[in-house]
Amino acid sequence: MSSNPHKDKNQTDKVIFLDIDGVLSTAFTDAITGNINELSRERVAAINTLADISGAKVVLATTRYKTGHKFEVEDTITPLLKAGFDPKHFHDDITAITRHGKKQPQIREWLANHPEVTTHVVIDDELKSGKDLVIITPRTNDGLLYADLKKAAEIFGVTMNDFYCYHRDRNSEHGCSDIKTDENDPKLTPKT
Repeated sequence: MSSNPHKDKNQTDKVIFLDIDGVLSTAFTDAITGNINELSRERVAAINTLADISGAKVVLATTRYKTGHKFEVEDTITPLLKAGFDPKHFHDDITAITRHGKKQPQIREWLANHPEVTTHVVIDDELKSGKDLVIITPRTNDGLLYADLKKAAEIFGVTMNDFYCYHRDRNSEHGCSDIKTDENDPKLTPKT
């Protein structure tokens, strides 16, 4: 387990286990840009907002930072920060995947080492089920979409109207009483 270099002493009982590829970047965008480090700023902003309004901390649950047989966490943190991720959202124990092998047992081990965590969600495009793990599986070619974000928000007791109001309050002078949410809208942020 790796320590968070962007440490925040206020830890939480809520955690988002976050995969990167297929969630914040997609096979489609990787093919277009030719750059696997090109993360969606909109998706990263949505994770920031979810963490802000729910109080959840983010734990990396990705094999993206495996370089040969070494795990280079900074190789994942750097593109996240470049795409706008707020480092205050990292949990002090920043990574759940620290060795080769299946993700689910390592996430369970991380949770066992952190009994203070009572609510969690795993957002990963490859994990389909996990009995005791709450898993949201975006489609690899689409990445994180509105429906996935809505599920994660509901797990933490947050509505999409809360999400949109928070986003609007931070990004404009308008109030949020006039926000209409469209359940079928694939966009993650409201039109202002």
